[in-house]
Amino acid sequence: MPEIAEAEFARRHLVGWTRGKSLVKALSHDPKRVEGEAPEGGRVVVKDWIRQGKMLLALFDDGSGMLNHLGMTGKWVRNPSSERRHVRLELFLSDSSSVALIDPRRFGWTAFGSVEALTSQSRWSGLGPDCLDEAWDGDRFKSVCGGSRQPLKDRLMNQKVIAGLGNIALVEMAFRAKLHPHRSCDSLSKTEWTRVSEAMDAHIDYVLNVEDGEEIRYQSEKKSDNPFVCYGRENQPCPACATSFVRVVHRGRPTFYCPTCQSP
Repeated sequence: MPEIAEAEFARRHLVGWTRGKSLVKALSHDPKRVEGEAPEGGRVVVKDWIRQGKMLLALFDDGSGMLNHLGMTGKWVRNPSSERRHVRLELFLSDSSSVALIDPRRFGWTAFGSVEALTSQSRWSGLGPDCLDEAWDGDRFKSVCGGSRQPLKDRLMNQKVIAGLGNIALVEMAFRAKLHPHRSCDSLSKTEWTRVSEAMDAHIDYVLNVEDGEEIRYQSEKKSDNPFVCYGRENQPCPACATSFVRVVHRGRPTFYCPTCQSP
């Protein structure tokens, strides 16, 4: 599932693939997942792509833009072959290249309109401070989250609290911080919140470094390796103590942890 690292990976590629080029045509193969009308005919130039949390926003030089969420299985690819399946939207550019949104499960969506209108939507404006683009340390985490009785994972998955973190990130962060992911926030000390902050930075850096090539590969895809330290490793040995990782389901989402290193 796309999280902060995958969204940032997509943004960086889209900048390299499209910035400075005119949008000639937008072809939608799934109109139910595309809102608004795209400017066509080479009338607009792609100025930049920005990101807030897991949301991507293309900025065009006429004040319009395109807002995109990858959903659960979405990815952007360059110059897809005619045999490529699950193409939902394709943008054709002035240099005869194209970029396409591939989304097998159809949870992603795209909206065209003025940047002002797009960024005023609650799905953008309602997001909290970004976990990658803003400074987070133990003091800030404790100030924002420390008074909550919610489990650590639940609180930090709230996109209004901090934008960009998802289930996989929180599982990995909790392992790196040596904290049980279902500890209540108000039970964490300042030192433990500092470990959360350091674990977040380490996880995001790690995933961005692991992602390579021109295409995101999700763990659920065929022939895809599991790059994570803890997530998806039920019954496998913890690299720190050799205790087997445990899998539990919490609020419909799987959690993996080491019962020795991350005792409640």
